[in-house]
Amino acid sequence: MRKKITSLISYVIAFLILLTLSVTGFGAPSNIKITDFKHLTSVAYKYSKFEISFKTPAFKGNCFDPDEIDIWGEFVSPSGKKYVMPAFWYQDYKRQLLPINEKKLERLNKNGIGGTASNNPNEPQGKEVLTKVGQPEWRIRFCPVEIGKWKYTIYVKAKGRVQDFKKGEFSVKEAKNHGFIRVEPKKKRHFVFDDGTPYIPIGQNVAWWTSPTRGSYDYNVWFSKMAESGANFARIWMGSWSFGLYWNDTGIYDFTNRLDRAYQLDKVLELAEQKGIYIMLTFINHGQFSTKVNPQWNENPWNKKNGGILTKPEEFFTNTEAKKQFKKIIRYIIARWGYSTNIMSWELFNEVSWTDNYDPEKSNAWHKEMALFIKSIDPYKHLVSSSSAVLYDPLEKVKELDFINIHDYGITNFCKNIPSKQRDIADMYNKPAFFCEMGIASDPTTTKRLDPKGMHVHLGLWAGVMGGGAGTGMTWWWDSYVHPLNLYTYFKPVSLYVKKIPWNDPFLKYIDEMQLDISNFDVGVHGYIKQDSAYLWFYDTEYSHIGGIERLFKDVTVRIKLDNGIYQVEWFDTFSGNAVKKENVAVKNKILNIKMPNWKIDIAFIAKKVK
Repeated sequence: MRKKITSLISYVIAFLILLTLSVTGFGAPSNIKITDFKHLTSVAYKYSKFEISFKTPAFKGNCFDPDEIDIWGEFVSPSGKKYVMPAFWYQDYKRQLLPINEKKLERLNKNGIGGTASNNPNEPQGKEVLTKVGQPEWRIRFCPVEIGKWKYTIYVKAKGRVQDFKKGEFSVKEAKNHGFIRVEPKKKRHFVFDDGTPYIPIGQNVAWWTSPTRGSYDYNVWFSKMAESGANFARIWMGSWSFGLYWNDTGIYDFTNRLDRAYQLDKVLELAEQKGIYIMLTFINHGQFSTKVNPQWNENPWNKKNGGILTKPEEFFTNTEAKKQFKKIIRYIIARWGYSTNIMSWELFNEVSWTDNYDPEKSNAWHKEMALFIKSIDPYKHLVSSSSAVLYDPLEKVKELDFINIHDYGITNFCKNIPSKQRDIADMYNKPAFFCEMGIASDPTTTKRLDPKGMHVHLGLWAGVMGGGAGTGMTWWWDSYVHPLNLYTYFKPVSLYVKKIPWNDPFLKYIDEMQLDISNFDVGVHGYIKQDSAYLWFYDTEYSHIGGIERLFKDVTVRIKLDNGIYQVEWFDTFSGNAVKKENVAVKNKILNIKMPNWKIDIAFIAKKVK
């Protein structure tokens, strides 16, 4: 009897073990195996992409749906920290810019894609062609944040159980990379890299390519121009006509037909990495869910009429199935591009206030949910933002958004309005704030007519960064205004100047009017000061970019409260970046008393104690 009981107990234990293995997936019959497993990165470097490819030939379902097949990698650092990165479905391409004759080029580029196409013969011209290479496969892109030996396990889960796994390791070498971008943790008014180096965004919007022929090679021209001029920031949309993963040619569940768009974004991001440009990647443009402002709702695959799940645009923010599906889209985006330190931030929505029947309360709840989801699956904790077309929109109250992304057009006095608004909003929510879109009109033709020299671009750059903002003001009309007028030259002087400011110094404060006195009431000032140095931008308070009169300022004196000592004082031309005057001045009785050189429009200044 005892033997029978013992035998019965043994059978029960064995059954429970098999049941446990079946539930967890380990030990269960494996149908989906990992094959063709490769390290695509021969030498791995800290803060750079480490990439793996493999296939699962037995799986025949939707590779974009983690409910059908969920593949992820668990990476363990030399110090023992674990990072989880999802896999993504990938199709390789050969991308070329093929020759095209000049007459055909002009004909095809007559109407740009949502903007102005450049036919400049001095730029690379041709037809962008993408040709599939091989069969689709899985990829995992990972960014090691420590040097030394890493270990990983790749898991394949389907039908509720882990069907296969693959272990491996790789070594990581040191490299010159500052890491990912964060909010500076003490003052919370600007950004820093992981190593503490300040990151001050300087640049513009370059939301999509506009050439019907050159396609995404547009960015080779724009990014080269920007990098040469010291710009380090670009804002890019995942619009349906450019980098969007889904539209009416895909539906909202399977993005196979747009893997070429994803490949194009791969190449643009790689180019940004080469050029030192950091990307704010915008997931959704407002028109997708609008029937009135840049309307796209009638073509939108989320629309029930197009096979989607929504009857009205506003349901996107509350429909449970829509939120679940959009999280899968976000997951794919993070899996594919989250490795990159050159992703400055994820932007959930462009100008969400333009969507139909905009309800701030429902929008805020959606933004909170999506931001928390991103933070839960992004192993590198990229910054998250969103935007509204309305200043002081309730969207700014969402605590889960890491900084305030301001948009404003029709600005009349950039020198006054930009600093006052961004400082007010930053102080209100104790977050960095800067103008991610700014302008003087809602179309490029009017913009060019009102300001043919691009003076508002120049003033917006300086007013943004010197007026308490986390970065410069970012202009919008990149293709039809900045590029044809070569306004890139305005980036260089401000980029050179801001490198001289000790942004992380805990004693550096925004200038208070009580800390200085200017002899001419028509001279305004923004900038930063501490007890032994000052970084100031002076401007003509009456100057306007619309038919502006360039008044000459002579014999203006400035008195600044600073510690006693000998100071090196420099004045800078804000259009060239060159120092126009340099001298050593003694400060007595804690007042620096100095005469300005002659200037027009604006001038920059630095005073540093040398002994």
